[in-house]
Amino acid sequence: MAIPPFREDGWLPSGHYAASWDEIVNRFYGVPGSRRAFLTAQLLLLRDTLLELGIRGYLLLDGSYISAKPEPNDFIAEYLMGRIQRRCGQRCDTV
Repeated sequence: MAIPPFREDGWLPSGHYAASWDEIVNRFYGVPGSRRAFLTAQLLLLRDTLLELGIRGYLLLDGSYISAKPEPNDFIAEYLMGRIQRRCGQRCDTV
C-alpha cells in the first residue's frame, strides 16, 4: 500500500504503510535547506550507518516528519529486526 494522502488535520491516516526509501524521500523531503531536508538527511544517515554495521531490519517512522507540517520538529524511528509479518502484502524495503 502506498503512503496515503494526509487527512484534513495534516496527519497520515492511522496504520502502517510499506514504503521504499525513494518514496519516503520523494514524499517528505521538502525544499533544499529546510528543516524537513535536514531531517531527511539525518534519517538517511541513520539508515546508512545501520547498513554499514551490517544491521538489517525495518524502520517504523513516526513524529511530525511524517505530517504535512512544513517545518517538522522530529522523526521517531523504531527499529525492528528479525521476522516480521507484513499486513500490506507488498515488499517492504529493509534498512
